[in-house]
Amino acid sequence: MKEIDLLVIGDVIIDIIVPACCLKREGVNRREIHMECGGTANTAVWASRTGIRSAFVGKAGSDFLSDIYMKDLIDEKVFPHFMTGKRKTGICVSLLDKKKERTLLVSRGANDEFKLNELPEHLLEKANYVYVAGYSFTPELNGTFKKVIDKVKKYDAKLVFGTGAYNMVEDNLKLFRDIIRNKADIVIANRMEALALTRKNNVASAAKEMKSLCSCFIITLGSEGSISYNNGKTTKIRMPRIPRVVDTTGAGDSFAGAFISRYIRTGNFPESVRFGHKIANKVVQTIGGR
Repeated sequence: MKEIDLLVIGDVIIDIIVPACCLKREGVNRREIHMECGGTANTAVWASRTGIRSAFVGKAGSDFLSDIYMKDLIDEKVFPHFMTGKRKTGICVSLLDKKKERTLLVSRGANDEFKLNELPEHLLEKANYVYVAGYSFTPELNGTFKKVIDKVKKYDAKLVFGTGAYNMVEDNLKLFRDIIRNKADIVIANRMEALALTRKNNVASAAKEMKSLCSCFIITLGSEGSISYNNGKTTKIRMPRIPRVVDTTGAGDSFAGAFISRYIRTGNFPESVRFGHKIANKVVQTIGGR
């Protein structure tokens, strides 16, 4: 039996969440600004919170933010393995509009110094599942993370690939389709990412195209639920109406962490997707991804 249920390899990011509607240009705008540890590690946090053993690998700066981040993961019972870069720890400013949708401004910092020879292969050897997200496939790192995925498969871990963001899909279309077709065991994408990935203009067509690429995927549709496919069966899930959406930051990370946790523990795919929605729906009713 392997010691780590889920190993997340990804970005060390501090989230700064700013309500940005109705700003007075060149004036003082008072807002409640929220800061927390974010990035791909939120998937590991939610996996831990929902009952499995998780670990996180990423690269941070040699600064106080790195210390805060590591302590936060330890407090969340996530095993942290940090490499230290020359640049500062990554920061993401999330601007929330009137509809509570977000626009992200990212300074990736030390994340873009991730090197393949720093990957702790002893953790890969101990992991049942590994989660990698498309956010890490920047121009500086897409070759590195392609090799990271090759290492994952070398150790016979199950790969869950989250496509990240629609513009990341567009920038890495050929590579992402190759990963999905040849390496990923489970693929998680939202509506815009699935449309970008398949170059279709509606979800039904995108789902049909996805079936030709992989044997197991989930397309999340926000408040509308999801379409998923596993073992040759398509499942459409509709979720109860969310009373009030406050902030969508971290919805995808929390969904992935909770889904993987329940799936590892039960093996029931539709139930696990529903559980992912349940947790994500709670997250969007509060500020931040936790």
